[in-house]
Amino acid sequence: MENWGPKANAVTFFGALIACNQKCLINKAWQLFGCMSKAYRISPSIKQCGCMVDLFACTGQIKEALC
Repeated sequence: MENWGPKANAVTFFGALIACNQKCLINKAWQLFGCMSKAYRISPSIKQCGCMVDLFACTGQIKEALC
């Protein structure tokens, strides 16, 4: 999508984070979350932050979920 499709937006990242959440892909989700604000200059909303908190909690990383 980056090479030929439309530019990613907040909804795109929300969908990608949900997919990572379903498969417990914490490293990929963390990479996407960082890329969202650094490369695309999209501020995370409560939805994206909630996905990350849920993913941290589901993978047993409660301390990270609280931060």
